[in-house]
This record gives sequence, structure tokens and C-alpha cells, in this order.
Amino acid sequence: MICQWTLYDVFTSQQQLSPSSTETPMEPDPPNTPPVTLSSNNQRSASSSSSLNTLSSINLTSPLNLQTQGQEKSRSQWYAETIGALRLPLEQQNECGTVTVIHNTHEQIIKVKRISASGEEEVYSNIAPFDHTDECVCQRENSDVDYNFCFSVKVNGSIRFGQKFDCKWLPLLDELKILEPNAVKKVKFESPVFATGSSSNHFLEARALIVSIRTQLGNTSRILFHDLGLDDDEAAEIKAACNVEYRKFSFDPYPPSVRDLTTFRWKTLLISQLQREFSTFWWVDSSIRWSRSSLNDLYEAVSDGRVGSYLGVDKAYHSVFAATNPAMYKYLPIDIDKAKATMMYGGGFILFHRTPASVEVLKWLVLCAMEDNCINPPYSNLHCQFIDGEHWKLYAYCHRYDQSAVNIILANLNDYNETFYTTKSFQDFATVKRTDRSSVKLAECVKE
Repeated sequence: MICQWTLYDVFTSQQQLSPSSTETPMEPDPPNTPPVTLSSNNQRSASSSSSLNTLSSINLTSPLNLQTQGQEKSRSQWYAETIGALRLPLEQQNECGTVTVIHNTHEQIIKVKRISASGEEEVYSNIAPFDHTDECVCQRENSDVDYNFCFSVKVNGSIRFGQKFDCKWLPLLDELKILEPNAVKKVKFESPVFATGSSSNHFLEARALIVSIRTQLGNTSRILFHDLGLDDDEAAEIKAACNVEYRKFSFDPYPPSVRDLTTFRWKTLLISQLQREFSTFWWVDSSIRWSRSSLNDLYEAVSDGRVGSYLGVDKAYHSVFAATNPAMYKYLPIDIDKAKATMMYGGGFILFHRTPASVEVLKWLVLCAMEDNCINPPYSNLHCQFIDGEHWKLYAYCHRYDQSAVNIILANLNDYNETFYTTKSFQDFATVKRTDRSSVKLAECVKE
């Protein structure tokens, strides 16, 4: 007889179960997302999907053994091989007994209790995570230098590893000079340039941005404008504007998915390109409007190391957890409790200063941007559905793409200390005005 219970991938269902619920779950998962099964033989069930992070098959008849990655772990070291969350109906029963989830979270099942047919009770806990070190390694061709391609975090004293990113992106990281963050030499803080970009649908907003920079910071500030899809007249206006440098962003070197502007992969790549050329710069979305002329206090803090070298500016006024598709945690794990208490900051307004720490952020951002299931997992959308005005502890069924990713990365790398990776301790110097547009053409330079 084979004892079998079925587990479901939490990311493929729109329903969520309360840990205290006693009802038998749940609506069927969407098509093409087969359930994972837990069975008493030592083979993964044929219904499991190799594309999912799943529980390995385990023997739920005494004694318990877990066969995973070719290594056998004892009952006391039971470990669910998942960084994403698996859930199962809170109680299932068959001839072999009953299996019940004691505690499950968005990260993973923490404990499973089994009561055998004879009434014997056993509790299995994932208290000993696997050592993923070797599994996370990528190498250049003809090289024995190891590069880590698994994002990892420490949660409750244990290291949690994200799913490994594809080694095929190693040459891209190398080309962008973000493959080896620790090899980056810290450089002197210099007066930053201002970088922005837009397609035609945001061109009038971008005009107003440039005017606000000129008004607050003077006409000599260097502005780089990246063409993401302007028409000929718009491109000509940028090329003729004073102290504005026109650049056409090339999508050709990258996968076709980068051309989808709504997932913002292009922004991560563009920022990575900029850091090769400039040690310090602002990336400013077209909706940003400057409101203060002096930023010396902020620049001195970055230069002295009192704040970080990758700084978010505009507050989203909801948590990281509320606006992040939980499937992103498969690649970029996070402490869920802390994510519920951590403010999300916009991804379109940052001050970047090249250091090992800021390049480390870009490494993981680019890897996520290149993996569709990281940056744009199924059921992702921008529109949030906040329930009863709750902006922190409940998932709002929305996703912020690059913004979600960078907030996870910054929070983890800085131990959730917002004052270090944001400008929250400084006087406001800009606002977000998404409907603010300018119908007046940018001033052209007078040719001598």
C-alpha cells in the first residue's frame, strides 16, 4: 500500500487558507500546475512539476526518511526542499493515518504532524536546511572561479537560499561589470549626473521633469535622456535641448521580454549600464519633480558612509509584503514578518554611488530581471486591492516588478534598516506627480 497526500503550490492558486481553518480546502489549481504529492515510496510523484520548487517524496510510515538531492536525512532533520511556499489541505486522511499542517507561512511549511492509523503521533520539522553552497555555483568557461547565483537571507538564525539563477547570465553580469561586487573599488563621491528616459506616452511628463531639475538645480546640471520609444519629433527636441544628452536605449542585446516596458527590466539594465560609466548618478522617472535646490547634506552622508550607496527616495506608503507577488520569494527569499513591517520605496527614484554594496544590489536585480518567474511571475499586476484599508499585513494581490525586487534586496542586505538604504532621515526634496505634464518645448541651445 502507498500512503499519499497531496501538496499544492501556493503561488498557483488565488485562494489562501487560514492556518486555523478546519475545512477541507480548496479550489482546483489553474491548468498546467499539477499538485505535488507526498508518498510513502522514495520516488517523486509523477504528478509533480520539475519547474516548481517542490517537496521531495518522503516516507510517512515510520521511520521517516527524506530522500533529496541524493542524500538521506533523518526524521530530526526533515527539510522541505523549497524556498517558495507549499501548502496542503490542512488535514487529509487515508488508510495510513492523518497528516496535518501545524504551521504554514508564505515562505514554506514549517511543521507537519502525522497521526498513524494506530494512533501514534509524530511531528516533523524542517529544522535543518540543506547546504546549497555547491548547488549555487556558476563558473566561466575554462575557469575554476566560483560565483554565487543563489540569493540568500538569514531568518530566525537559519540561512535560506533562493532558487538558483541560470548560469547563462554570467556573461551578461561580466559585461555589465557587476559579476564580482567585492572587486569593485570604492571611488570618491562626485557631483551626480541625472539620468531619465521615456517612451512617447510619458514624454510630456519627462519634459516637466527636466524643467523642474533646471528650476531647482540650475541649467548646468548634466541630464542624460534615454529614448525608450520616442517619435522623430520628440527625439529631435531632446537632441536640441541645452545640456541634455540624447541616448537611444538598445533592446537588441537582450531577450525580447525586455521590450515589454511594463515589467521594467529595461530600467535595471539601464542603471547597470550607467554605473560602468558614472560613479555617481540619479535615476529619475519622468514623474519626479524636484522641490529643493541644495542636496549637500545628503551627498555628504553618502560620501562619509553614514547612509548607503543605493538609496531609495519616494515612499509607497505600504509594506514590501503587500505589493509583492509571493512567487518572487522563490528566487529572492525574505523574512515575511519583517517584510510586513517594512516600507516599500519607489524603484524609479534612486541615488546610486558605485561601491561593492551597490553593485551587489545590481547583480541580484539583473539576475531577477532576466528570469521571468522572478521579475514577472504568474498573476502579476500593478493594481493593488487593499482590504479594509490594510496596507501592511495583508497581500494586496499586486506586484511592483523591479520595485519589489530592489526592496527585497535592499532590505535583506541592510538588515531592514530603512534609514541606511533610503533618504527617510532627510528633508523631502522631491515629489511624485504622475499627471503633471508640460506642453512647452524644451529650450534649445543658442549656437554661437
